[in-house]
Amino acid sequence: MDRLSIISAILFLSGAPSYALPIEETAEDSARVKDIEEVVIVYSPKETGKLRQAPIAVSLFDRTALDDQHTASLKELSAFVPNFYMPDYGSSLTSAAYIRGIGSRINTPAVGLYVDNVGYADKSAYDIELLDVERVDVLRGPQATLYGRNAMGGLLRVFTRNPFHYQGTDIRMGTSIKDKGYRLSASHYQKTSHRMAYALSGFYKHSEGFFENVTRHETVGGSETGGGRVRVIYFPAEAWKLDFSTDYSYREDRGYPYRYLGVTEGEEPRPDRIGRILYNRPSFYRRSLLNSSLNAQYTADRFILSSVTAYQNLNDNMTLDQDFTEADYFSLTQKQRINSWSEELTFKSRSNRRWEWIGGIYAMRQTLHTKSPVSLTREFMNTVFDKANAAISPMGMGLTLDMPVSPYVADGAFDTPTTDLAAFHQSTFNDLFGTEGLSLVAGLRVEYEKMRLDYDYGGRMDYGVELTSPMMPLVLEGLSDDSHFRGSLKHDYVQWLPKVALQYHFSAQNNVYVSWSKGYRSGGYNVQMFSDLVQGDLKSRMMRSVKDKTAETLDGPMYAHMPEAVKQMIVSQIPQEEFSGTPAQTRFKPEYSYNYEAGGHFSFSDGKIQLDAAVFYMDVYDQQISKFVSSGLGRVMVNAGRGRSCGTEIGLRGGWLDNRLTWHASYGYTHSVFKRYEAQEARTETAQEAVNYDGNHVPFVPMHTLAAGVEYEQPLEHHKIKSYFFGVNTTGAGKIYWSEDNAYHQPFYALLNAHAGLDFGSIRIDIWGKNLTDTDYDAFFFTSAATTRNMKFGQRGNPLQFGVDVSLHF
Repeated sequence: MDRLSIISAILFLSGAPSYALPIEETAEDSARVKDIEEVVIVYSPKETGKLRQAPIAVSLFDRTALDDQHTASLKELSAFVPNFYMPDYGSSLTSAAYIRGIGSRINTPAVGLYVDNVGYADKSAYDIELLDVERVDVLRGPQATLYGRNAMGGLLRVFTRNPFHYQGTDIRMGTSIKDKGYRLSASHYQKTSHRMAYALSGFYKHSEGFFENVTRHETVGGSETGGGRVRVIYFPAEAWKLDFSTDYSYREDRGYPYRYLGVTEGEEPRPDRIGRILYNRPSFYRRSLLNSSLNAQYTADRFILSSVTAYQNLNDNMTLDQDFTEADYFSLTQKQRINSWSEELTFKSRSNRRWEWIGGIYAMRQTLHTKSPVSLTREFMNTVFDKANAAISPMGMGLTLDMPVSPYVADGAFDTPTTDLAAFHQSTFNDLFGTEGLSLVAGLRVEYEKMRLDYDYGGRMDYGVELTSPMMPLVLEGLSDDSHFRGSLKHDYVQWLPKVALQYHFSAQNNVYVSWSKGYRSGGYNVQMFSDLVQGDLKSRMMRSVKDKTAETLDGPMYAHMPEAVKQMIVSQIPQEEFSGTPAQTRFKPEYSYNYEAGGHFSFSDGKIQLDAAVFYMDVYDQQISKFVSSGLGRVMVNAGRGRSCGTEIGLRGGWLDNRLTWHASYGYTHSVFKRYEAQEARTETAQEAVNYDGNHVPFVPMHTLAAGVEYEQPLEHHKIKSYFFGVNTTGAGKIYWSEDNAYHQPFYALLNAHAGLDFGSIRIDIWGKNLTDTDYDAFFFTSAATTRNMKFGQRGNPLQFGVDVSLHF
């Protein structure tokens, strides 16, 4: 899809409202589909009106929709939003989110997250329980002008219940069968006076998991999490509002349920192990997360001034058997301690003005302390000599490593402080040129980001080597080598992030728009790459030591009888390999994009149907792609040159029978490919070659997303049962490519879900089922060269599951 296609689509969409009827207040308004923005009113300091009246693609979910879909986390919204994909795999650390082909599996996020107007700076905190949530907004397309860095793909906004709008006590209980799960939460909302209200809540959730590790004889893929939240809202004066909240949660994910799927080429040595989870070392992820914020708001006759002050603390521990097999090669531990402080001041006009404006400044300081020891066993370290043995084996020679202490541990620490400063402004000019309904939006953000990496990483290895040869064996003892990297890297960036949009309102419920904007995603440093640097440097040092020790040993009295020419021949056959890696190679550059979009929001059939549609085209520069390092010791982010993402999305919502019957349907199509990407790939043990991926699909991005569902609730009069309800929905995603070479993919798959229950007024019982057809699909897939052969691994998506939820309100 090129720019000409975009213009054609704009012209098409501009004609669509000719079928829409203006909405007037009539006695039949109760039959209109529920307008979530009217029913669930939330405050955002960066909007001056409704989102569906703005030039933006958005999907909105209220508490009822989340409950009907049994959405307990943002991952469970995946595919309900067109072109939004957040797969559930690995652990909470891997909270990968993709919108319109833009996303991230590691390091900096490409989709932003805000909870009660507070931004979450790190992707490790994205997997949260949707406790006390009142509304979720998913904004698609770059939101950098108002929200800054790392909102290049879009934005997730979560709003919790306001105790001024909702009072009482809620208790929710539930259990699920397949994973032996259970959950309990309690919340209390109270308005103490016309000036003050508060909310208290807590939760606990347990899941054993769905999958078995046949080596460790344990169930993996489960989790245990608990936490609580306090929110207090106070009006010290008529024009002032203070909103304080703090929440804490602890989570433990047990295991990474990656099953073995065979070798990538050649004869399969272990067909009986295919489809089984095999790793032998403990693997888990533990995270504690604390968030505190204070929202202050001053409302004047002509403007609103807002301040959002926030602090976030995250401590986690990821321990992983990185070879994913029962062989004892190596394991990885990564511990993070993140502290983030932010302050944002926004100043905006009141709504419904000829000129509406928003301006503000933003400051953020984040410190990240990382410890990531890597344990390399004797089996793995013996591979250090694989290349040397391949070279000398024709001469009947060989090297064997003797490690008195196993495993070898490379350890150290990394500190990554980041400072982010920004100023932004956006204006909306309504009734442009005197044309009623025509609006122009223009905005600009200037963002300055400074980051530094302080590194101190490495280790010492004591070892011996046995050198076999046709002459006689040599035993080399007392060898010791140290590989250590110490130093600092620092970089800073200035980004100008503009947005321009033109919109025409045919009526209050019908509008079309075209927009152009720039998105930006931070660069950074691949700290996991240091294990590769240490390994490469240590390998070079060891070969040099072996060669020097061999020459020294042969010069000793024990080998005085050996001819000098033979000694020189033995020494010369030991290969040398110079290592050229440097810490500077750990850096990856920022990613940025230019986005062209056209769309509209429409209402049909006297308000019984809402339609949202959009087409988009994105040029992506310095595209960030995550991949395994050559040794298999972790993942890194690389810049892939240029990419292109284009597509379309449509969403429909309707309500019939006085909204007793509601339905929704959505579809998204994304064509995301590399325009220019040449990578160095390992083709053999000893060589790399340049591989051109131009035209290949960007991995981990579903080409299609699909969702449809229907809900029915029938009120009952003069009965203890107030109503009965049931619903069914389906979601689908695919094709999903798993690597840059597009060698493996997940075909399109669909999941069927349903629920039914009874409402007794203060008690509500809901029985539900997910993946009712027990569809077998991969939520994640990768290949790894961590062992002596290149192997395939994947995580199966969650299987058929049933459960029951009970909620009480009093």
